[in-house]
Amino acid sequence: MGLPTMCCRRRHSRGKAGPIRDAEKLPAAPHDVILTLAKDEDTDVAAPMLQFSPVLTDDDLLSVIASSPLSASLSAISKRHGVSPEVSDAVVHTGDTVAMATLLSNDSAQIREETLGAIISAAPRHVSWHEPLVHRPEVDAHAALRIAELVADSLIEELANREDFASETIDRLRDVVRNKLKLDQGGDGADADGEDVDLQDEDLLALAQQ
Repeated sequence: MGLPTMCCRRRHSRGKAGPIRDAEKLPAAPHDVILTLAKDEDTDVAAPMLQFSPVLTDDDLLSVIASSPLSASLSAISKRHGVSPEVSDAVVHTGDTVAMATLLSNDSAQIREETLGAIISAAPRHVSWHEPLVHRPEVDAHAALRIAELVADSLIEELANREDFASETIDRLRDVVRNKLKLDQGGDGADADGEDVDLQDEDLLALAQQ
């Protein structure tokens, strides 16, 4: 580890309040220093770099993700402003459910339609994804109806209250609520289009790589 990196790391080690401030002050630091800090095994050092540093490129972030970092580092990447579709795909490909929930909660993150569809397919087993899925900006009518089939009734109401859906979609969402009440008394678990949504996580990873 070179002297500049050691100095930066020492500053990060002085206290829990320091890392975020330092991350904002380090854009002028050499790229290799920032990248070394971003790959540090201590997430108190790495996470602020991964979340805030404008020096890191998509290639850098993909390199960090490929190195199998801790979940906290993946979550930090998922919190970045304007996460690219390529980086989102890489986060999803890790299968880290906590980082994926964080990614879904980041409205500025760009998620491909195919990747979002794959996440929805795997969502029945991951309740922590349900609320952020309801609020994803990319959700279209078809995705909304699939989400409605797997989330709690209160979240379906939140879906129906979104202002970016046509009235026809809102009516269909309310139909889902009524149908789910009937299914509670007996029936199968098909989605609004008759398709089984309880796919395996392997399908999620495969679709994310397309």
